[in-house]
Amino acid sequence: MGGDRLIYRDMVINGPPERSQPGMQPQRLPGYVHVRELGSGESGQVVEAVQVATSDKVAIKYLAAGLLGEDRFRREFRLEAQILRALRDRHIVQVLDYYEDDHVAAIVMELVAGASLKDVLAARAPLTPEGALWLLKGSLLGLAHAHARGVVHRDYKPANILITSDGTSKLTDFGIAARTGEHAAPAGTLPYMAPEQFTTTPASPRGDIYSAAAVFFECVTGRRPYPGRTWPELMAQHTSAPIPADAVEPGLRPLITAGLAKHPADRPASATAFLELLDEHARRAYGPHWERRGVSAVGRAAAAVITGAAVTSGVLGALGGGGSVIAWAKMPIVLGTAAVGTAGVIGAAVLIQGQDPPAPAPRATATAAAPAPSRTPAPVITDPARLSAAVETAIAGQRTARVEVTGKIDQSTDQFEATGRLQYLEQATRLDVTVRNPVGEDGTTSPARVVLIGNRARLASGGSRPAAPQDLGSTDGHVRLAMMARWVASPHNLRLLTAHARGFKAAPGGNGTRVYTGQAPVEALASGTPVAQLYAPWAGGGGADVRLAFELATDAEGLPIRLTTTITVGPSGPDAGGIVNTFQARYSGWGSAGPIS
Repeated sequence: MGGDRLIYRDMVINGPPERSQPGMQPQRLPGYVHVRELGSGESGQVVEAVQVATSDKVAIKYLAAGLLGEDRFRREFRLEAQILRALRDRHIVQVLDYYEDDHVAAIVMELVAGASLKDVLAARAPLTPEGALWLLKGSLLGLAHAHARGVVHRDYKPANILITSDGTSKLTDFGIAARTGEHAAPAGTLPYMAPEQFTTTPASPRGDIYSAAAVFFECVTGRRPYPGRTWPELMAQHTSAPIPADAVEPGLRPLITAGLAKHPADRPASATAFLELLDEHARRAYGPHWERRGVSAVGRAAAAVITGAAVTSGVLGALGGGGSVIAWAKMPIVLGTAAVGTAGVIGAAVLIQGQDPPAPAPRATATAAAPAPSRTPAPVITDPARLSAAVETAIAGQRTARVEVTGKIDQSTDQFEATGRLQYLEQATRLDVTVRNPVGEDGTTSPARVVLIGNRARLASGGSRPAAPQDLGSTDGHVRLAMMARWVASPHNLRLLTAHARGFKAAPGGNGTRVYTGQAPVEALASGTPVAQLYAPWAGGGGADVRLAFELATDAEGLPIRLTTTITVGPSGPDAGGIVNTFQARYSGWGSAGPIS
C-alpha cells in the first residue's frame, strides 16, 4: 500500500437486511446454500449460508461481480482474507475459507450471534465503568494477538466490535489493515483516528491503542472524545486539543491520558502494555472482582439489543439502525493511492408514505404573476457579475422549483439527500423537503419531512424546531440536514458563487443549455453571507490548501437546472489524495412547484 489518500470508512446502508441492488447478479460459492442476504453494496454482497458438507452456518462476503475483472481488486480482497486467516483468537472474527476462480471471489467467515458496540452504545450508553473496562480488555486481547503477528487494524471503532450475549467481544473488518512499519495510505474513521494516521506514516500498534482509548472514552461518557464533524476540525482536535480526561471518573483518567496521548511515543508501546495498565487501575478503582461485574453488564447490554434480532454477520462488523438489525458497511479496498467504496451514497432521496411533499400546484399562466416562458435561448454570459445578476432575475420571475439536493462531506458522517421544493424570497429561501442521512448515526437514516420557513422548522411528525444558523449544532438531526440542503440549493448560494467567481468559463450546452464553471474563495463565502455556515468548516483550512470549484448549468431561459460545488482539501488531482467534498442541487419545474407556507 502507499500514497496519501485518506479513506473514510463508515456505513452506507442502514436498517434491515437489504435486497441486492438492481442489476447485481447473485453469486454462488460451490458447496454452500444461501439462506438470506445480510447486506449489499456496489463493492460486494454478504449472505448467510449453510455449508452443505457440515451443515454449519457461515457468513460469505463476495467481491462484486463488476470488480472481478480487475486484478488489483482481486489482489486486495485476497490480501484481506490472508491477513484474517492468520489471526486465530477468540476476540477476532474468524475466517474459515477463501475461494476464488474466474467467476467468484469470496471470504467465508464465522457467523456471530451478537450486536455491534455501535448499536449497544446507541441503546445503552454510557456503560458502567466495569463494563467499559471489560470491553476494552477484550479488544486489547484481540489487538495484542494481531500486533504480535505484525498486523495493525487501523479502523478500530464501535461498528467493528461485535458483542455476544455472554459478554464476549470480537474484532472484525480488517479491510484496511496494514503490516507493522508499512507506509500505508492515511485511512480510518475520523472520530477515532490517531493524529499520525492522518498522514502517510508507518503503521504502528500505537495507532490502534489511540483508537481503542477513544472508543473506551465513548463507552464511559456516551460521547466521542472530540466533537468535530469535518476532516479539518477533527484533525486539529486529535492533533492539538486537550485530552478530555476530566470527563471520566478519576480511576479511569490514567487510561485516557495514556491512550489518547498526542505523540505515539507517549502511549503504551503495545496492546499488552496497555492491558497491564488497565488491570492495574481497574483493580485499584473497582476491586478484584471488577471483571465479574463488567462481563455481566456487557452481556446484559448486548442481550437487550440482540433480543428479537437476526444472527449478526461478523464479516463487516457494522450494524445499522435501531436495535440490532444488520447493515452493509462501506468496504473501500486500498489500492496505493485509491480506494473503492460503495458508490451511489448520495442518490435520489427516499420518500416515505404519508410524508411526501404536497403535489405541485398547476403551472402559472401568462396572465398570472409568473411570466410565460421565453422561447429565445438565453445568451452565453461571459462575465460572472452579469451572470450573477441574470440568474437572480430569472429566479425572481419564477420563485418556486422542485429540487433534489445531495451532499457528501468526505471523511465525515455528514451526508444528506433531500427531495422536495423551494420558494425563493429575498430575505430567506423556504424549503419543503423529505430528507435523510444515508450514513447517519443519530436516527436520521430514516427519511423525514421538514419545512423550513425563516429561522423555524416544522416537522411532519409534529412540533417546531429552531433553524437559525447558530442552531445548526443543537437542533433536530433532520432539521440540521434540511438546513444544509437549503444553503446548497438556495438562490443566494448561486448568486454568491457566481459573484465571487475566479477563472470563470462559459460554454454552450445541448438544447439551448449553458454551462458555467469557476472557482470561488471559501473565506468570502463563509463571512457574513446567507450561506456562511455551509462553508465555515473549511474557512482557513486548518493549515491545509482549500479550493472550491463550481459548475452551474442553466436552461434555455437562463434558469438553473444543476449546481455542483466541490471543495477539495489538500492536494488536487485524481490520485493526489485530496479530500473531496461535494454538494449538488438539481432544479426542475420552475414556477410550478407552488408556494410554501
